[in-house]
Amino acid sequence: MTDRLSQDLASLRIDRRPAASTASEGALRMVPRKLVHLGVLCAVTVIAVLATRWATSRVTAPRSIGSRASAPVAAPGPRPESGGTLLTATGYVVAQRTARVSSPLAGTVTVSTLRLGDAVKLGEPLLELDDRDERAQLATAGARYQVAVARVQVARSTLLEASTSQERTLRLVKVAAVAAADADDGAVKLATQRAQVAAAQAEANAAASEVSQLRLLVQRRTVVAPFAGIVASRPAVTGDAVVPGQTLLELVDPTSLVVEVEVPETRLGQVREGAPCELLFDAAPEVPLLGVALRTHPRIERAKATATVDVALSPQTQVAVRPDMAARVTFREKTP
Repeated sequence: MTDRLSQDLASLRIDRRPAASTASEGALRMVPRKLVHLGVLCAVTVIAVLATRWATSRVTAPRSIGSRASAPVAAPGPRPESGGTLLTATGYVVAQRTARVSSPLAGTVTVSTLRLGDAVKLGEPLLELDDRDERAQLATAGARYQVAVARVQVARSTLLEASTSQERTLRLVKVAAVAAADADDGAVKLATQRAQVAAAQAEANAAASEVSQLRLLVQRRTVVAPFAGIVASRPAVTGDAVVPGQTLLELVDPTSLVVEVEVPETRLGQVREGAPCELLFDAAPEVPLLGVALRTHPRIERAKATATVDVALSPQTQVAVRPDMAARVTFREKTP
């Protein structure tokens, strides 16, 4: 009686496990134990292989924390074909011939009509300094020179008269018309007069030299252009007081403009003198200009490992090129 009651109560017990769990347990019971062992063995093998590879990579390629991977070094490409681009570099326009015109003397600027950017010719007056003192001294020296010249003329006339008188006295001495002492006195007077002529001539020469020096000073008060060029800096204006050596203005020869390009030392072998170039200026990027590699500077910039190459512009350049303009230069094997 008691056993039957226990069985009835057991049959009434509620199974609270999920259906999926129950099904999986049933499926697992159906899997043979050999397959389970094989799966576990495969998983252990895969984990061991992965762990071995990871450890090997850590040993052969250590990498410190915070270090950066080195950038790959690009191998030099093949040499371009004929007519292709050798290399492209940037540079700036530089004038090979410039002059800082300085003041030769101290003074005040009295005439200054130039403006920045004006073109001047060789020997053209640029500025004039106050020359009133020099002109006054020149006038005085000129007057002294005229007096000295007049004295020379008087001395020469007196010398001529003394020479004529001495000749007459010598003829009279020969015929015993006068005493020989008169001839001696005439000789002394003639020598004295010759000395006076020499002194007057020396004084005239000194006055002439003074006049020449003062004329040179007056000329130096006018500053002229040493060559044909363009005014590249603000010139001194009327009323400015200047001292000797002070820069009055700067001239640039527009025919001496070149583009100085920095070429990497590793690419320097691809640039040859006379090689054609194509230039593009930032001021006119749509107008390509032609040029030619003129020369390579003898020194290498150690800090940047570059060499400077001068590129001359074509005479038919239509763009108004000015110093310090930026340009991009393309070196080619032949004229494009």
